[in-house]
Amino acid sequence: MEIPGDKTHQVLPAVLVNLQERSFFTQATGDFLDMAHFDQEVVKRILVEELGFDSLLTSISIEALTNMDDRLQPVLDAWIKDRTETNYTFHDISIKEIMERENCGFLGALSTMNTCLRSPGFIAEYRKVDFSKRFKEGIPFEHLHQGRK
Repeated sequence: MEIPGDKTHQVLPAVLVNLQERSFFTQATGDFLDMAHFDQEVVKRILVEELGFDSLLTSISIEALTNMDDRLQPVLDAWIKDRTETNYTFHDISIKEIMERENCGFLGALSTMNTCLRSPGFIAEYRKVDFSKRFKEGIPFEHLHQGRK
């Protein structure tokens, strides 16, 4: 689906992203929501120099953070400032719980929390996943483990 004559929008399944306004439309809620903002060069430096991310993982992480729901802005700001890992809670799920369930780092948990914010119905399905079984079966989640303390 394209919007005729409008090149500021990128259409993704169930999500319309307005690149100029830094907002997106989600069919899940029928709302336009704002996206978080940050200095990408500062975050790239943190990811590469402090966390040892390679260029591919850095690019993927920057893209994920660029599309972060603006309700996570204070959490993202605190992490960028001094790597504070704020335990944000939405409905009945927290970043700390996600980190424990997925055995992942803060950024991996932040990505999952973003999904929870964008699609609250995801939480019930998420709770059904047995991550310990998935780890035992050897399904790779290396990208989630990077940055884990």
